[in-house]
Amino acid sequence: MYTRFILILLFTFSVTVQAASGGASYSNGKANYYPLEPALVVNLHDGKRMRFMQVKVQVMTRDTDVITALQENNPAIRHELLMLLSHQSIAAMRDVQTREKVRQQALQQLGTVLKTLTGLSAEKTVEDPEGNKHPSGIQALYFTDFVIQ
Repeated sequence: MYTRFILILLFTFSVTVQAASGGASYSNGKANYYPLEPALVVNLHDGKRMRFMQVKVQVMTRDTDVITALQENNPAIRHELLMLLSHQSIAAMRDVQTREKVRQQALQQLGTVLKTLTGLSAEKTVEDPEGNKHPSGIQALYFTDFVIQ
């Protein structure tokens, strides 16, 4: 009987603490990088030849909840990136300025996906242990490997 009372008390306390935190996001105050693995591979048409493009992507966030959201929503995120990349041409992707535009589009699309699926966005802020505020969501997206063959 006493054990049951303790368990109920602990459960009630746990639920109260979770509710009090309001599901607040937490920042560790540093840049957290998350690789979207495996590398993204898309087929591209080059005249009559079929070619492929392989891109490794990493995202940066200061919100540790974003890392969890990226892991949990990996299929939707990969889908959006694959659709964006597969609509590019080889000639365009050889141009560094075009790659930068595509990178910016990818960053926007991932932000939209996370906001839609999880409510996380860069407009919200998170607080680190020292009380400093940082934007939530994905702050940057990097192409860390880019191959066209």
